Amino acid sequence: MSLFLIEIIIACYVKPDYIFSFFFWLDVLATISMLFDIGWLMDAIDNLFASGGSANKAAKVASTSRAA
Repeated sequence: MSLFLIEIIIACYVKPDYIFSFFFWLDVLATISMLFDIGWLMDAIDNLFASGGSANKAAKVASTSRAA
């Protein structure tokens, strides 16, 4: 991911019309979408927004009852 960020920065420097062009935003979006593939980061986000309510508990019970 850091290599893609470096690529975007270098492209901004080398290509004068690259900044805020269609391909700039496409590269930024693709780089940001890679965040969802980082397991430990998504676990942290899930724990941050997890309500721990009854729906969450019901989903866990349902998934374990199907496995049995």
